[in-house]
Amino acid sequence: MPSVSHKLLSGATLRVIGFTIQILIAFFLSPYIIHTLGDRMYGFWVLIGTFIGYYGLLDFGLSTAVNRHIAGALGAKDDNTIRKVYSTAMPIFFGIGCIALLITVIIVIVSPWILTDPEEIPLFRAVILILGFNMAIDFLARVYIGTLQAQMNFHIVSFVQIAASLVRATLIVMALTAGYKILALAWISFFTTLASNMVYYYYARKKLPTLIFDIKSFSRSTATTLFSYSFFMMISQVANMLRFQVDVFVIASFLSLSAVTHYSIASTLVNYFNQLLGTIMSVFNPLFSQQEAAKEHEEIKETLFFATRISVAISSFVGFGMVAWGSPFIERWMGLEYQDAYPCLVVLVLGVLTFLWQTPAHSYIYATSKHKFLAVLNIIEGISNLLLSLVLVRYYGIFGVALGTFFSLSVSKLIVFPIYFAKVSSFLYAEYMKQLLLYVIKCGVALVVPFVITSFWIAADYAHLILVGLLSALFYALFSWVILLSKADRKILISAFLSVLNKV
Repeated sequence: MPSVSHKLLSGATLRVIGFTIQILIAFFLSPYIIHTLGDRMYGFWVLIGTFIGYYGLLDFGLSTAVNRHIAGALGAKDDNTIRKVYSTAMPIFFGIGCIALLITVIIVIVSPWILTDPEEIPLFRAVILILGFNMAIDFLARVYIGTLQAQMNFHIVSFVQIAASLVRATLIVMALTAGYKILALAWISFFTTLASNMVYYYYARKKLPTLIFDIKSFSRSTATTLFSYSFFMMISQVANMLRFQVDVFVIASFLSLSAVTHYSIASTLVNYFNQLLGTIMSVFNPLFSQQEAAKEHEEIKETLFFATRISVAISSFVGFGMVAWGSPFIERWMGLEYQDAYPCLVVLVLGVLTFLWQTPAHSYIYATSKHKFLAVLNIIEGISNLLLSLVLVRYYGIFGVALGTFFSLSVSKLIVFPIYFAKVSSFLYAEYMKQLLLYVIKCGVALVVPFVITSFWIAADYAHLILVGLLSALFYALFSWVILLSKADRKILISAFLSVLNKV
């Protein structure tokens, strides 16, 4: 359908643009922030940010549940269900926000028992109060973001995120230049998030007039349905934190806050890599939900393999670039003293690739509510990562922590996940793995020329890095277009691209 392909391509394009802007901001801003605050205080800021990230567990996976059920209701053209989901979700999120505030107050009270340095307690309390209150407000806005995404209005969410990123970066530079420190960063985060949420609310109500809160439409059965889906999403969120966020606590406990800063260089780059693919491929989530609700089983199969080809193509090239150009990039970006982050970067990228190649299969499982075992698998993977990191950090430092993530991810995603996916879907295991391996091999062939270009011209300066990146991307795109994508793929992409141009 042209309208669907237009929404998918325009949404993915805008998300890539927005994400590219975030990366560019981080590229210019991170060295400035680190050198302005110093390794220790930047490590302190990363630690607080990771700590606040755990507030996300209070979501209980309800944001995804709301997105999934509204998308399904849209596919089934069921306005009554939309109203019930919205009127049920809002009071729940209000309660969650109150819980977030209560937890924040408790943390402020017990902060002397959390920190060992008495001089850092007032700062810790102030930042936690600001960011905790920020999270409480943010919970209410999640319904509106999920509603916009369920309608595939990705452009609105992208524009808001782009504007917020630019404003936040500008304010951070102004604040640090004026001599302000971490407290100012917290206030900037609060006000930019608040403004963004107000815009989400406005457009969600405008785009979906049936989104009207009615306390009479609150339904215990709807709440039960949302929680039955979200419970396992919450388990997956815990697993993601164990996989990607607990590392900084392990490093801070066994090494130092300065080591957290060094490791965060690698982990931040990999997180951007992970978010990039998630940002692009998440446009397929509501489509899977709508196709499932409409019982379009053949279309689901076509969508999944098409999305997998796109996911493998993008993730393979970005992963190659991070491994091939990571060392000179870190040297030029941060300095030679941060090169110990590069080995961590390599093993983290290799581990994450095993997941990113299969992002569409994960999207399908979550979009069709078949994620219960996957949630359990993820939590086992997260615990394995924590245990391995606790052991390996003693022998290999920050590299050992990265190894823990690599081993747990690889076993889970390459061995266990494909078996489960074949079991809960209409895809045969042999068929799925054969196609996935074929796509990876074709992308490997397409990377031969970029590898040669890198071998001859790479150097630790931005001019060479940009030139090598552009040339590599050009040749990789040409080879991938010919050997990876089918004629039908190329026709869909060209049609969607022309549709986007006509809309501009």
